Amino acid sequence: MVLCSGSRLSLVTIDDDIPTGTLDEATFQVPEAPSSVTDTIINQVSPGLPPEDRQRLARFSRGFPKIAILVGRAWTASRPIAHATDDQLVDAFVLGRSPREPDLLLKAATLLATFGLVKMEHQDGQVSEVASLGRDLSAEDLSFAVEEFCNRGVARRRGRAVVLQPRPIAMRLAERQWREWGPAKWDQVLTGDTGPGLKVLAARQLALLNTTNITRDVVKHVCRISGPFDGIEGLSMTGHAEVLSALAEVDTGVVADQIARSLRDVEDLAEVRGDIRRHLVWALEKIAFDPHSFEEGALLLLRLAVAENETWSNSATGLFVALFPALLGNTGADGNARIGILDEAADTDDPAQQAIVVEALIAATRIDHFSRMVGAEAHGSRRALEPWQPATRGDLADYVKGCVARLARFATRGDKLGAFARRRFGRNLRGLVRNGLIDATEPAIREVGVAVGYWPEALESLGLFVEHDTGKVDPAIVSGVRRLIDQLMPADVVSRVRFLVTEMLPPRHLCDGNLSFDECEQRQVEAVLDLAAELVTQREVLTLVLPQVSRGRQRMSYVFGKAVADLADSPQDWLEPVILAVAEVPEGERDFDLLAGYLTGMVGKCPDIVDSFKQKAARSPQLAPALPLVCLRLGITTSDIELVIGAFEAALLPPWRLMQWTLGGVLAKVPASAVAPLFDRMLDHSVEAFGVAVELMDMYAYGTPEKLEDLRPQIRKCAENLTRWKRSQGASEFVHHSEQFMHHFEQLMEWMLDKGRRDVDARATALVLARALVEVENYGDECLIKRVLPTLLSR
Repeated sequence: MVLCSGSRLSLVTIDDDIPTGTLDEATFQVPEAPSSVTDTIINQVSPGLPPEDRQRLARFSRGFPKIAILVGRAWTASRPIAHATDDQLVDAFVLGRSPREPDLLLKAATLLATFGLVKMEHQDGQVSEVASLGRDLSAEDLSFAVEEFCNRGVARRRGRAVVLQPRPIAMRLAERQWREWGPAKWDQVLTGDTGPGLKVLAARQLALLNTTNITRDVVKHVCRISGPFDGIEGLSMTGHAEVLSALAEVDTGVVADQIARSLRDVEDLAEVRGDIRRHLVWALEKIAFDPHSFEEGALLLLRLAVAENETWSNSATGLFVALFPALLGNTGADGNARIGILDEAADTDDPAQQAIVVEALIAATRIDHFSRMVGAEAHGSRRALEPWQPATRGDLADYVKGCVARLARFATRGDKLGAFARRRFGRNLRGLVRNGLIDATEPAIREVGVAVGYWPEALESLGLFVEHDTGKVDPAIVSGVRRLIDQLMPADVVSRVRFLVTEMLPPRHLCDGNLSFDECEQRQVEAVLDLAAELVTQREVLTLVLPQVSRGRQRMSYVFGKAVADLADSPQDWLEPVILAVAEVPEGERDFDLLAGYLTGMVGKCPDIVDSFKQKAARSPQLAPALPLVCLRLGITTSDIELVIGAFEAALLPPWRLMQWTLGGVLAKVPASAVAPLFDRMLDHSVEAFGVAVELMDMYAYGTPEKLEDLRPQIRKCAENLTRWKRSQGASEFVHHSEQFMHHFEQLMEWMLDKGRRDVDARATALVLARALVEVENYGDECLIKRVLPTLLSR
């Protein structure tokens, strides 16, 4: 049977073999069942009730059939239900028809309801503590009452704990208890000597009563000036911060004022750590969700965020930023209130606070994706709050425009924060214009473009829009984006070189959406060729930018270098400037694509000069690392192998540089007799060189495994040196745990083992691998052998 009420759907299963009139009470502990279902149950339990009594009982049970069952069974036929008070019906539910010691049972029920879920084992201590808060009630009395409640179905055991149910009855009893207690007892229960677990339980139950006046009175009392929560000492008491988090669901304004007082004299909020900080942050998240207390909650969150000491996504910083997305922000406050907070927060010289404001503005301008974590909107029994949603598209545009304008002010700065703002703001542009907000963002885009002169992230984002979204939006928007791209294109030479050579956008981003990949790539090459033709005639300018395109990651420097060599009247005249430009760059930042491109352009005109350069590079600490790339671009020869071996043995060439020779199948064109000496030296050199050599050998024979016939000694050496290098002091993750290395090692070993037991080399390799397996010391070593074990055993 499916019971539906409002937007909630509950499923209740009733077995067919249960006789009418003997339905199990536990079957009907489902909230908000329809009144017709409740009436049916009342008729089954108490068929003699007059119609007005049945109506009264149905209204009182509020769709909870279990309430109707127990009250109906407890009520006598001589007493009319229609004129009974709610308190009388609650008492009947708790006591049953013929209770023993009714006063004791009612006292115990109200205490259980006040704390919700209470641990009943004596060793846990909660029984005695809970009983001590009642009038003339011992731990034994409470245990007796709990047993009675569980037998009648009024309470249910959950592990070692007991909970009074259903919730409507428990809440009425809890309200009665809080009204019976006075201010002194409120302090004792929520902030006094009771255990931290009971404090929190009481606060959570109190939050569920937040539609009643008594709860607001309690919260105002315990959060009074000079009260138990004041000062960092008050917050540091065990459980106090979690209690405040629960009380925030009753009165956000009062709890916000309390937290502000507690933190007022704390000089370094980074010292507020652990659970105290976490529960304060969660309390402020609830406070900021309420539009009436948004300002107080947001500013307090910001204070904690500036002194952030956690990296969780629900840290103070993350929760503050989550307040500002245009849709699904974690607050019901509207756009004007949010912008007001951002303006107040931005009015500071604190760089940490400014960085958080920028993060919030970035979140506000990202409108291509929305999500949020739920929870802060649920405040006790009240209807859950809803995040603000712009009523019209105009409201959305006004909010985004305001945030974009403020973000642009940060993006025009020349410091790290400005660069960060430009980078993240630029990436949001595609979503903004795609959703029709180009008018709201265009002034800010122009402002930033004029101020910085070069904005690659904006060009890339707008280029993505042109590529992917042109046919999905109004043509006027596309025209506006194209105008923006034209205006954002860099004008000075240094920026143009950086844009076209260093940070050339991936193909098609600056092309029409209907062009093919090859056509767009050709346009890129043509743009670089035009730039090279221009700079070849300006020697001073070209000399100035050569170090720029030899440093860090470069996308088109090879094309640029080759074009300079092709276009120069005397190509050899530029070789030394290119070499000097590379030498000027710090060792760890050098990029050799420009040099390789220039030599590729020279080789057809001046092959002797290129060969001379190789000889020189093999003996140079600065140029030897460029040798593998240069040889790869020019085509690897037997003489190149000899040069590389010399540089390698002279410790001028790091082994990892030779990983470039795994590309393009270029090394495979060299005879095995020429590459075998290189493999021999690398396998014996170091653990890093050993790993590179294994990958080079496997890739050398990729698609042509017959080449491995000439490398049998080297394959045997791979197996023999495996144990040697795994024992070495410097054995690295590269060999022992690299999935790529293990794949290549497996391929070589399986090729050899497939030769069978009649093959001398296969037998020798199998024996070495078997010994290595016996000597396994850790899981990483085992994985290397485990892959070839089936072949090893089957052959």
